[in-house]
Amino acid sequence: GYLTSRLDQQAAPVAVAPPAATPAQPVAAPADAPAAADASAPTTPAAPAASKPATAAAAPGILGDVADPDPATLARYQKELAATLARQPGVLSAFWLTRQTLAVNRSDEIDAIWPLVCTEVKRYPALRTVRIQLNPRLGVDEPVRWRQCATL
Repeated sequence: GYLTSRLDQQAAPVAVAPPAATPAQPVAAPADAPAAADASAPTTPAAPAASKPATAAAAPGILGDVADPDPATLARYQKELAATLARQPGVLSAFWLTRQTLAVNRSDEIDAIWPLVCTEVKRYPALRTVRIQLNPRLGVDEPVRWRQCATL
C-alpha cells in the first residue's frame, strides 16, 4: 500500500548512508571507539564518527540506530518489541499481523496504555511508523482503533 511504497522510497536516501555507517560500526562498541580515535588522530573522519556516539549517548533508550535494517535485524526488533509490549501493564498481548501492523490486545483504556506503547515503539527507529491496531477490551463493546507513534 501507500505506507509500504513510502518506506521503499525512503530506502533510497538511506542507501547513501552506508559509507558513513561503516566508520560508525567500530564506534558502536564504546570501549573500542576511543582507542580507534587515538590511533587515527590525524584522520579527520574520526571527528564526525566521534560526534555520532555522543548523539547516541544523548538518547540512551534507542535500541537501533539504523533506519532501514536488514530483514533479519528488523524481524529481531519486531520480536523484541512484541515481547516487551506484552509485559506492559494493561496489555494482554502484542503480535505482528503484517510487516507494518502491530496488534495489541489490551485490558485497560487506550489513553492509559498508549503512552507506554508509543514509548517502546519509538525506541526502534525502523519501527516508529508502523500501524498499531488497538483491539477492544474483552467483554467491552468498543471499536478497533489504529494509531501511529510517528509519521514520515
